[in-house]
Amino acid sequence: MTNRTEEVLQIYGSAIEKNLFEEALINYDLAIQKNPENSNNFNCKAKTLDEMNRFEEAFKNYDQPIQKNPGYSYYYYKKGRVKYIINLKLLLCREDEQIRIGITKLRFRDFEKSRKFTIFSWQRLREALNYYDLAIQKNPENPNSYNGKANILAKMNRLEEALNNYDLAIQKDPENSSHFNGKAITLHKMNRFKEALINHNAAIIIIQHPPPNNQARQDCQELPLEILLSSFNC
Repeated sequence: MTNRTEEVLQIYGSAIEKNLFEEALINYDLAIQKNPENSNNFNCKAKTLDEMNRFEEAFKNYDQPIQKNPGYSYYYYKKGRVKYIINLKLLLCREDEQIRIGITKLRFRDFEKSRKFTIFSWQRLREALNYYDLAIQKNPENPNSYNGKANILAKMNRLEEALNNYDLAIQKDPENSSHFNGKAITLHKMNRFKEALINHNAAIIIIQHPPPNNQARQDCQELPLEILLSSFNC
């Protein structure tokens, strides 16, 4: 009975949350109608779509604030991040499909589909990388753009370049554990285990003993990608 009650409450809570998001979208549309030159209204709408896991729509909506305020690096960072999530979603769904049909039983045409999908995914990674490059050009002091770029480069197996960008992120913001964690994972892939352990420990220290000025960052208070990806239905 308790489990059923918790399940009902969870469903009810999700419904309320969904309605709140839908209501927010309506209000942002009204705000855009009243003031179509305010880039932040478009940004808030895109961010809401992002939080609803409607990533394709969010990606398209980030074009609007970029057009209205092309000098603001944060919009490029957000668009690049959404592009990265979309690509990961596609990769995960494709992997699930291959598991279902059995990789060992793939016929030649299935192999061709897989090869074409890999090329397509690679192109999307390059697109995401371009958005991070734009964000860095607009604001070279934003550490999160370097961290995002490093994540993409690591996904593309360009590990040395990824390390360089993690180092830049750490230089800009040495109090962010995610920069050290990303660097540690990359070093581990390169079999540089001692260095990986040092960076992993640095990330743990920051998490366990956060600096006093480590308050919520306005520009990038994001859910971890693994939490976002856990909601995908293929």
